[in-house]
Amino acid sequence: MRAIIPTLIVQMLTGKPLRLGNLTPTRDFTFVNDTANGFWRLLMLQT
Repeated sequence: MRAIIPTLIVQMLTGKPLRLGNLTPTRDFTFVNDTANGFWRLLMLQT
């Protein structure tokens, strides 16, 4: 798996055609802090 955003930026800055590769994988652009906070809140609800 590659990092999609840096790859697109490099392609645009170098004038190369945008190549997105396989578009079927799902990419998740969530922040780690948001995910950890969600799990923490879920854990606190269980107790």
